[in-house]
Amino acid sequence: MTLVSSLLATNSVALAEESPWSMYRHDGQGTAKSPFSGPEEPGHKWDFWAGYFAYFPPAIAGDGTIYLSANNRLFALKSDGTEKWNSSIYIDNLAPAIGEDGAVYVRGGPDFGDIYSISPADGDEVWNVSIGRSNAPPKTGDDGTVYSTGGGKLYAMSPGGRIKWENGDHNFIGHLAISADGSTIYADTGGWRLLAVRAADGGEVWGAGEFRNVPHNPAVGPDGTIYAAKGFDYHHLVALDPRDDREEWAVDIEGDGGLPAIDHSRHAIYVISTGNALYSVTKEGPLKWRAELSGWNNDAPTIGGDGTVYVTSDGVLYAFDPETGDEKWLITGGGDTFRGLSSSPSIGEDGTLYVGHDRGLYALGEEIATGFGDSSYLFVHRPMTWNEADQYARSLGGHLVTISDSEENQFVDKLAATCGRVGPFWIGLSDQSGGGDFRWVTGEPLAFTSWSPVPDGLTDEDYAVYNTYCCNSWSAVNESEPRQFVVEFEGAAAALQPPESCAGGSLKIEPWGMASSATMNPNIAGPVLVPGWYNFWFREIPNDWHVEGPEEISEGIVYVFDFQTAGMEGLDIMAPPGGVKPPEGEAYLWFGRNIEHEYEICVDGPYDNEGGGRKLTRQIADKVSLLPKRWRGPTSP
Repeated sequence: MTLVSSLLATNSVALAEESPWSMYRHDGQGTAKSPFSGPEEPGHKWDFWAGYFAYFPPAIAGDGTIYLSANNRLFALKSDGTEKWNSSIYIDNLAPAIGEDGAVYVRGGPDFGDIYSISPADGDEVWNVSIGRSNAPPKTGDDGTVYSTGGGKLYAMSPGGRIKWENGDHNFIGHLAISADGSTIYADTGGWRLLAVRAADGGEVWGAGEFRNVPHNPAVGPDGTIYAAKGFDYHHLVALDPRDDREEWAVDIEGDGGLPAIDHSRHAIYVISTGNALYSVTKEGPLKWRAELSGWNNDAPTIGGDGTVYVTSDGVLYAFDPETGDEKWLITGGGDTFRGLSSSPSIGEDGTLYVGHDRGLYALGEEIATGFGDSSYLFVHRPMTWNEADQYARSLGGHLVTISDSEENQFVDKLAATCGRVGPFWIGLSDQSGGGDFRWVTGEPLAFTSWSPVPDGLTDEDYAVYNTYCCNSWSAVNESEPRQFVVEFEGAAAALQPPESCAGGSLKIEPWGMASSATMNPNIAGPVLVPGWYNFWFREIPNDWHVEGPEEISEGIVYVFDFQTAGMEGLDIMAPPGGVKPPEGEAYLWFGRNIEHEYEICVDGPYDNEGGGRKLTRQIADKVSLLPKRWRGPTSP
């Protein structure tokens, strides 16, 4: 063990007991249940660029700091997605854990065989203990004890880095769970057994299972019942009595089971199987429902305070109704905003979902309506039939989108592109009277169409969808399949235009693939920024301007305005390329060029390469003034 500094003073940090999500699967018991509810209609809040996959969800401290393991670094982020620090320690990409004193524990070192205690203040090492490699994240107990497997052994460490005990009698390899009273640790072993050991001294209490019939991936309910999966020839979710490992019940599942999640208030246990399905089982054992998934994920589902069950599978984030198993909404990685989604979400105190992707982390909150012309538009991820969507849109004070010209048609296409890889979605056009007489829900004239193919009126395909896969076109389909849709709200303010000060002074971002420097890194350096609030106007030449802001720029960070995907909107924060770090009091703005498109950007704020700076003038239009209060619009700091 190497002791680098003394323990942190508890009055200088947020205690883990105040943490909304202190470790992998939320708590020591592995319930994956948050007391906070996620968004009803999810929307993109921000994107943190770590440079590589975030395979595990982040931990969240009581002060709102988000700790993310990705790209072999530990990142500490503010709640707005800006970086506080990233640790220089080479870490495994397993989930971090937050201790009762606020310290952050990660697995790292040259062979990922060390447990590190990291200072939440600056990311410096407090201590490290070498215990050997493991594929499971560390856990923390209510008394501050740190539990982890390593090198086939099970360890308990004090918050100061002292090894309290080790159990080397079995080949411990898997995930841990801690009983609700903190007295017992349950752990997987390579000897095909689930072991219960005393938290006080590591002594064995009992061992469950035998070769090819072993419970694994344990989670513990508030009453002490242990829930685990059986694999190989025995595809079951089982409940075990904590006193003697007796099997209380077993439910058949298709394929091997992953990590269970427990909602004790609803008497429900959830598990994902290799059969590409999510199972809901009651506390007493009967199967409640089964939901199809697009793929398999060994991760545990996440449960919101309202019971909503969140699952990431094959790049898709699902939200399921806990009573029926119906999809409440889904987001598919892809498009211009959402990259491939890679982890189950953590849930913050304000209901924000934090979900990993193939380059970092997304924060998802309530969807924000987007302005265009004299209207605002909201993409709804919740699949419904056309008539259900029509009623839902009216209940919000809007209507299914109506499209009056090619410019609005193109806008709707770009709006959908910012919401992930979506399939054909409903628009407010139907032929409910039959015979091919399609009409808008508002009664306005059908002055513009984009049919491909043109409906013949001879079938029951009486409802229009917008096709995202080709040519900004529409098709007529029947109503049987639930789909996502766009709601339009009339009367919002027009979009904000760039300030006059940008005239002639905007930055042209040439295409990467057509530039003389095409063989170089597509990220190119832009202006130096001083801390403050900025608006960013950008457009794909020769199209219209869009606005992003106000965005707060903090010193010491490299920001990337990402044009690498056509139509990409917004700032990313990335790990400094090549070790680049802005000097004190400054930040760097870089641009990720697109392979073939030329862009133009206007930056308005207290920026100045020569240090003079100027005050930012904000004239953010209230694009959602007519919407129900549940929707958030652009806000000023």
